[in-house]
Amino acid sequence: MIRPLEPRDLPAAVALAAVEGCRTDERWWRLWLGAGTGLCIDSPGGGLAALAVVCGLGEGGAGLPAFLVARAHVRRGLGRRLADAAAALHPGVPLQVHAPAATAPAFERLGFSQVGEVVRHAGVPGARSPQAGEARLRPLAVADFASVVAIDEAATGGSRRTLLERLFPIAERACVAATGGRIAGYGIAWPLAGAVAVGPVIGESAGISAAIAGFLAAGHATPVHVWTPAHGGLSGWAGGAGLRPAGSAVCLVRGGPLPRARPGWLHALAAPGAG
Repeated sequence: MIRPLEPRDLPAAVALAAVEGCRTDERWWRLWLGAGTGLCIDSPGGGLAALAVVCGLGEGGAGLPAFLVARAHVRRGLGRRLADAAAALHPGVPLQVHAPAATAPAFERLGFSQVGEVVRHAGVPGARSPQAGEARLRPLAVADFASVVAIDEAATGGSRRTLLERLFPIAERACVAATGGRIAGYGIAWPLAGAVAVGPVIGESAGISAAIAGFLAAGHATPVHVWTPAHGGLSGWAGGAGLRPAGSAVCLVRGGPLPRARPGWLHALAAPGAG
């Protein structure tokens, strides 16, 4: 039986993630449970047999930042039941997930289709940051939030207000790029399991986004992780900053195409599955 994944289930979720080689930072799980809805299936022997976390993106659909089926319970229909239940939470809009290439066929059997690829870059970046051209970088202020939500929705095609409301309070750094009296981009860096995640990063141009990413990434003693579209403008910045490719994931969608967004504005993801 599928039931809600609740805060009391987090130790079991972390345990399942550890066995499957996924995220084991309980704060990561709390972030996504706060930003979305958790679903799980109990294992007869105790613990969890499967789980999913679904984040609604308004008309932009929904994402799956977490989707796990224990190896002891594969090929028993649990994945299909979870995928169907996740889609039912946000009917009529596309459901997207990012998965390692090796597991993409399993998602295709659940009705997903491949639509793209993202790459993770990791390392300790250099201290130099590229310039933002005519745009001026400054720390994000409370008064900027409505404009940030608006530019984020324009860039992604869906509303991520709830996710941004969760990310800003835990951010180590957050900034906007302003030009001509308006906001032309923004970015967030937040703690992630002993590292720093840089993303989302959105800008009207690759140059603005590179300046934002450089500001957010510079000066950290711990490794920095950045997820970028495989052919995104930040891939070049990441290499120049000393970050190296450290894995990739296939983007898959079920239930229709992703909404139309502004091409070339989303330069770094908040996290796989959340855009």
